[in-house]
Amino acid sequence: MKKEDLRRVLALIRKRGALTIRDIDDDVLVEKDHAWASRKPSKRALQLAFYGGVVTVSQRTGMLKTYESMRRHFGWKGPREPHLKERS
Repeated sequence: MKKEDLRRVLALIRKRGALTIRDIDDDVLVEKDHAWASRKPSKRALQLAFYGGVVTVSQRTGMLKTYESMRRHFGWKGPREPHLKERS
């Protein structure tokens, strides 16, 4: 996977909002590595962003996942720092 694929899908999510792999129609298809692989490089980029905690799956219809930015979906910037009393 190329870094520009990741940047492109994250820019699409920021611009358009939540999207599925079917919403990305300008990918140059590649050969599959195995039977379960996707031919779209954007699929790998979305999965990497998901496992990296940048996006979340906001909806699922069958096997089709809708990806959304964590901040927009959950409406928060991250966990708060614990108070001194809570640390130990």
